[in-house]
Amino acid sequence: MVTEVEEAIIAHLVRQRGVRSASRPGPSGWVASTGGQGSPGADPDSIAFQKTRQLPTCQMHQVAFTNFREMPVELVIRTCLEPDGTWIVAPTGGGSPGPSRRQEPWVNFTAGFGAEGFSAGGNVEGNGAEQAKLVRMTFADGFVLVDTVDNGIVLFFEPRGMAFPADVEILDAKGSMLASYREFDQVPFVA
Repeated sequence: MVTEVEEAIIAHLVRQRGVRSASRPGPSGWVASTGGQGSPGADPDSIAFQKTRQLPTCQMHQVAFTNFREMPVELVIRTCLEPDGTWIVAPTGGGSPGPSRRQEPWVNFTAGFGAEGFSAGGNVEGNGAEQAKLVRMTFADGFVLVDTVDNGIVLFFEPRGMAFPADVEILDAKGSMLASYREFDQVPFVA
């Protein structure tokens, strides 16, 4: 059963505002847009919600689909419920999945940040990633964000500016360190 927020995300992914050109209709009658101001061009029959995380002020989602070029895409999306009951759908970013070339576990992050908040997520990839159970990020000011690895994915949101960079730790089920590295070290200080 599709939830109301999932319906809003699906509508965002397949909407046709700003169509410059279009692909052939799919089995569901879908026609994807191309070019700016349109949607990501998702075939609605291909949309799969890989992970959803409920947070106090929003929800974070990772969604997979096939686009109008018949390429696989994974997107991290933040949703917020407005007072009037409508959902705001705010993609953070994403891309086409592919094989990891990392020698140890690593989070293939996509992120959005500014004074109004930090949203990030992605797949835990690399050799040994299947053992990852928890990812912890410690920012330059000591603030910590944590998420469990579910379906190989982590999702984060904090409704304030963050102090960069962040130290990322990937842990296994026993709390042992699988990998540790610095992320967002090219990002200007925001907090």
